[in-house]
Amino acid sequence: MGAPKDNEGVIVISALLTQIESYFMSFVMLLTNILEFIGVVIIMISAFKAVFVFFQKDTRFNIKLAEGMSLALEFKLGSEILRTVVVRDWSELALVGAIIALRAILALLIHWEIKSSQSLRNADDIKHTGQS
Repeated sequence: MGAPKDNEGVIVISALLTQIESYFMSFVMLLTNILEFIGVVIIMISAFKAVFVFFQKDTRFNIKLAEGMSLALEFKLGSEILRTVVVRDWSELALVGAIIALRAILALLIHWEIKSSQSLRNADDIKHTGQS
């Protein structure tokens, strides 16, 4: 008579753990979607700001857009890293790893472009102030 009760306890614990895992997966996916959404909103706001700066005849519009894209990529990279928590097999892990690598490379390229543009702008400012 003791065996069926022990078996029932294992079944209850197993069902409870399955339910907790389901809630955890849903929570992680919700956070992932929120981070992705924040990244998209940042890109949209940065694009609007860059267009506004462009129409003001300011040459820094590309720097403003690149800074916004860089920040958005950080949020999207964070969502991909969080997504690795719910990966079930090696093929999914490889795909998420490739996405993380691509986004990291894009972020580095954008940072490089921002620094290059800023250094060129500073050199131009020094050149123009020296001629005046």
